[in-house]
Amino acid sequence: MPNVSAAGSSIGIAALLLMTAACSAPDANPLAAYAGASTVPADAGTGDDSGSPQVDVRAVFAAVANEAYQSKSNGFAQASTAFPSAAAPGKLVTEWISKDALDAFLKINPNTTGSNVTLPVGTTIVRAVQDPSTMAITKLTLLVKGPPGYNPALGDWWFAETDPSGMPLPEGDAGYQFGIPWQAENCYSCHTPRNNDDFLFGISSAYHVQESSN
Repeated sequence: MPNVSAAGSSIGIAALLLMTAACSAPDANPLAAYAGASTVPADAGTGDDSGSPQVDVRAVFAAVANEAYQSKSNGFAQASTAFPSAAAPGKLVTEWISKDALDAFLKINPNTTGSNVTLPVGTTIVRAVQDPSTMAITKLTLLVKGPPGYNPALGDWWFAETDPSGMPLPEGDAGYQFGIPWQAENCYSCHTPRNNDDFLFGISSAYHVQESSN
């Protein structure tokens, strides 16, 4: 995976993953060269045909493919040690996040609300779900802070679920587990009550990896 932090810390990996109507030219996206990554189905699309600003789905999957998110050089920081998953009982989760969003993200506490934190546009969160007996990663949950207007009902967040290599999981006979239609059915009910925390749950401080983004 190429080093996507080369664009500079003022942009960071987060800003590299976004595509809006204003910058939809083929070479306007710094990750356009990776849009054909073999881990992304050819018909992945955007997961949303509403005409609103979009998340560059192919760039997201390319940026996390084959555990690239575990490398600091690719613009991520480890946010947590392994902790029990509330969404998947019996599993553990370890989280990584865009470096420039780490400090703000660690202010969100799953046991309280009202941090009033808003993460930067393009923030990418990777939740690696693990088998507690082997610590093997069984799937990834991805969250990306989309451009303003992408998904106002949920703070402009985009969600996806993939296999451990970053391949989006199929949904029924057609489609994949990402984008507004899918996440409206699977994500809204849990995340909507967290509107005072940028619709996120954060991580209990007992599991923080104390690594500054600076």
